Amino acid sequence: MNRSTLAGIGLAALLLLPGHAFQPQSGAAAGPATPRRSPAMPESMIDVLEQSQKSGKGVLVYLGSHAVGGAVVKVGEQTVELRSREYGRIVLRLDRIDGVAGN
Repeated sequence: MNRSTLAGIGLAALLLLPGHAFQPQSGAAAGPATPRRSPAMPESMIDVLEQSQKSGKGVLVYLGSHAVGGAVVKVGEQTVELRSREYGRIVLRLDRIDGVAGN
C-alpha cells in the first residue's frame, strides 16, 4: 500500500468514530455524574424488571428474535443483571431490550 491509501484509511477511521471520542475525559471538571435511565425504554418495562427484583420471580426479556429468562438481580442505569439456572450472571443493555414479560 502507498501513503495515500494509508492516509485515506486513517481519515475514514476518524470519520467513523463517534462524536464523544473527541471530547476531553477530565473527571474533576465534569462534576458528579447524574443517573440517567435509557430514554428508549418505557417506564412500564422498568417497573416489571424492578418488581421481579423485589419478588424474586423470573422474567422473560426479549432481545430481537431471542428471549432470555431469569430473575432480576440488579437494575442499573444502562444495564440489567439477571441470574438463571443455566447461567450464573447475565448482563443486558437496557437500550437493546424490546420487551419484558413477568408476573
